[in-house]
Amino acid sequence: MAVHLLKASHHQPPGFPTSSNSLRPEVKSFRPEDKVRLSRFTTLEGLLKTKVYEKVEAIKPEIPVFVSIMMKTNVSSRTPSLAFSLDYAKYFLPGENQIFRLHRPGESAPWKAEFRSFGSRRWLVKGWEQFVIDNELELDDVCLFERIENKKKLRMMVHIIRKEEYC
Repeated sequence: MAVHLLKASHHQPPGFPTSSNSLRPEVKSFRPEDKVRLSRFTTLEGLLKTKVYEKVEAIKPEIPVFVSIMMKTNVSSRTPSLAFSLDYAKYFLPGENQIFRLHRPGESAPWKAEFRSFGSRRWLVKGWEQFVIDNELELDDVCLFERIENKKKLRMMVHIIRKEEYC
């Protein structure tokens, strides 16, 4: 007569520890700070840090969101643009020029912006200005760029935290 011994993990559903003396499921905690990449001159402190992490926790993105505090070059220069950090661009953005589709929660039609790639630099140019105008972005407003999965088109949901909400 042959006896076949099963491993402890075969007796428990996925997500449970293999230790026989623990019946609590393993919980993978969601840490908002692991899901945030900041623009070059952005630091999160105080109420702003709280607001950003609350927003990220509500979104629960699969890949990190890119966070940028709007500066003059983003909203009020002659030709506004938005640069992505090298860290974010390297891992989460394509290496070729294309059209970006920027979405806003509750809005049906996206804004189209030209996405430029040159060397390791990535930024939004033509079309970004219209997004700034239509969404009334101002200095020190904060944009959170959430990548939306789409095989054909590059899309991002843009969440905005207004300066008045954290100052």
